[in-house]
Amino acid sequence: FSTALVERLVPFGLEWVAQTDISVARDGRLLELLRRSGCVHLFIGFESVTAEGLHGLDERDWKLRQWPRYQADIARIQSCGIGVMGAFILGLDTDGPDVFERTAEFIIDNRLYDAQISILTPFPGTRLRRRLQREGRLLPTPWSNYTVFDVNFVHPRLSREELEQGLLDVYRRINSTEVYLRKLDHFRAIFKL
Repeated sequence: FSTALVERLVPFGLEWVAQTDISVARDGRLLELLRRSGCVHLFIGFESVTAEGLHGLDERDWKLRQWPRYQADIARIQSCGIGVMGAFILGLDTDGPDVFERTAEFIIDNRLYDAQISILTPFPGTRLRRRLQREGRLLPTPWSNYTVFDVNFVHPRLSREELEQGLLDVYRRINSTEVYLRKLDHFRAIFKL
């Protein structure tokens, strides 16, 4: 985002959603302008709730360096009256059976407005696919199975069934009536700022 662009949106009184990275939390002026311009939610790719999962995810480990501040940055964005929607990947090589509970807890504890959770998917043409192919870990699944909710590779610690069931369990947990009602109260409060 540029501050100049967001300043130009303020007079229109729109409600809109934007996609960004977590560093937006460190620019108080931009957050204020985003809210005044009508931004109600920011979609942010957190990818993993563990440092191990983030290690090596991007070439310079940028996301890993942001990880220690995830909670404070989410709170800062929300304190400006902007909800955070998070994106997460399950099935990273370092993920174990506890990743499902840890992901659900992170989403609930940080009062994320919503979450997009997907299973690691080795799409054609990606470094991930080439690596899994070299390692002999690709499953012979049809293209119709590349939904981001189905498993297309052999995980070192979790079975295909565990990954797919774990994904469903996370969605069930974060979308329970109890969690929804707590989230509703929280967002009624922050949107009235």
